[in-house]
Amino acid sequence: MGRLRRIHEYLVHQRVRVTFFLFIPLLAENIVRGTRPLDLGPEGGPWGWVGLAVLVAGLFMRSWAAGMIHKNQVLARTGPYSLTRHPLYVGSLLGATGIFVLLGDPVDLGVMWAIFLGLYLPKIRLEEATQALLFGPDWEAYKADTAMFFPRRPGSIRLASPWQAARWLENQEYRALATTAAVVVLLQAILHLGG
Repeated sequence: MGRLRRIHEYLVHQRVRVTFFLFIPLLAENIVRGTRPLDLGPEGGPWGWVGLAVLVAGLFMRSWAAGMIHKNQVLARTGPYSLTRHPLYVGSLLGATGIFVLLGDPVDLGVMWAIFLGLYLPKIRLEEATQALLFGPDWEAYKADTAMFFPRRPGSIRLASPWQAARWLENQEYRALATTAAVVVLLQAILHLGG
């Protein structure tokens, strides 16, 4: 049991890389089966636009949060952090959901959600324990007032936030933007090269 726990802890720590490297075989399997990604043009139908909208919402949420967070230094409570305690993870989940909608295979979407639950929820628990130690009663009050993922108390939402481009760059959020753009371009290339 100890060995399985260490493997799981390693996978949780490497969750971004694991997620990326699991995407490649899912994409390859779709190519082999002949499942084609959805077109972002009119031929893609409404699901192409839905996938793109969810993906863009995820990138927006991540960028908004990354432009204001001071990890483990200041307890963020405004902007995206008044909507959810984990806007970076919500943004990642929305972005990945959008990509997998564009991939066009509902089974793969289910696999992605299972990966999220298995790798990201344990990381969230660890981060919340750290926040409780760092911020004590302030964290407990924030936790009681703000949902883990989706807003539940409209009265506590404070959207104004001190977003800074320098903070966004320091948090290297451009990497998520570039990776997502590359994946969308790859999906569209696969679609159009196939015919």
